[in-house]
Amino acid sequence: MLWRLLDPRGGSARWCDAELVEHDRRPAAPLHRTVLRQDGQRFECLDGLLAGGPTEDRSPGALVCLDGRTVAVARRALPVDASRERVRNMTRNVIRQGSRGAVAGAVGTVAMSALMLAAGRVGLLGRQPPQAIAERAVQVGTGERVPAPVGRALGVLTHLAFGGGAGVGYALLPHRLPPPVRGCSWALAIYAAAYQGWVPALGALPPAEKDRRDRVAVMVLAHLVYGTVLAKTEQALRAQPDRRTGISR
Repeated sequence: MLWRLLDPRGGSARWCDAELVEHDRRPAAPLHRTVLRQDGQRFECLDGLLAGGPTEDRSPGALVCLDGRTVAVARRALPVDASRERVRNMTRNVIRQGSRGAVAGAVGTVAMSALMLAAGRVGLLGRQPPQAIAERAVQVGTGERVPAPVGRALGVLTHLAFGGGAGVGYALLPHRLPPPVRGCSWALAIYAAAYQGWVPALGALPPAEKDRRDRVAVMVLAHLVYGTVLAKTEQALRAQPDRRTGISR
């Protein structure tokens, strides 16, 4: 609590003889985490106070300095457990990548849906596939048919959710191919698994070889649009610097 009360700027405070590695956010708070490096070792802090040893241990540790004035001497710090630190960093990276992918997937789904709606208005698509899938899923699950307006709403929501989830999977893939190639390959794999797999098995639509040719062409093109927008959006989000480190993610 000492650091927070004395310095409302929190993470902007300066440490003597220690290098600031990372911190959660500013201002500091009792549960906000800071990592320092001193004499080649990494130390974890909560609210600017070093995690200390037993209470009887009064050996000096790092000095907390605000505007060049020493205000507190921390007890001897305990090094951060390396394995625990690696697990925490991996978890943060997965969450960060997954969140980025979800946003990019939602953006890609909106672009894809715009093309599908335009194709539907000129008679190239028939009933929108997301609506057909949602209505059939409800019918299989409940034995009841849903009104067309409800089916359309369910189709929009489930399509957006599915696109965001597929974006999470894309973001967690190894980045070995150029983004547009990787995105389009991922989108075509989704199309094949859905429209040649579980969608016909559900009874929502026939497989591609038995479906309308115009709908097959539109859906393949729509998935390519999804993959391209997904890849470009995820790449743009990844290029944004991390707020804590200032390094691109």
